[in-house]
Amino acid sequence: MQLSDAQVTANRLLKEMAKLYEVIWLDDIICRQDKCFTVLENTPIYTNGGHLSRVGAVLIGQKLGLYQRITDNEN
Repeated sequence: MQLSDAQVTANRLLKEMAKLYEVIWLDDIICRQDKCFTVLENTPIYTNGGHLSRVGAVLIGQKLGLYQRITDNEN
């Protein structure tokens, strides 16, 4: 898998941020080995240009328990 310069830079910045803050890596759920998927559980998860679709974002959010993680961290 070939990453663009922008993706390499973003990943480097996120790894630095992860030293201080929790970073949620979507790769953990949408990628296996060197392959990332555009469909998850028969649901297209992207709209265009690598942006998550609404239904894709909801599905990934549910699988990662993001609502609970966010609301748990509010207190």
